Amino acid sequence: MDDVTFDVPDIRCEGCAGSIRRVLAKRAGVAAVDVDVDRRLVRVSYDAAAVGALELSKALAAAGFPPESVE
Repeated sequence: MDDVTFDVPDIRCEGCAGSIRRVLAKRAGVAAVDVDVDRRLVRVSYDAAAVGALELSKALAAAGFPPESVE
């Protein structure tokens, strides 16, 4: 499993966090999604053979939560 952390400044509440979890959990290869509302971070554990960080970033942006940076 690989991990990626996205800085997502548009996270405002637990409702946002729930939306992000649902969007990313639907992607093939995603094992876990952790959203830190206070720090506005999204950490994703995923299988790099099934999905890439760029695809996850694009899914976040399409859901209305474009990431500013990736760690």
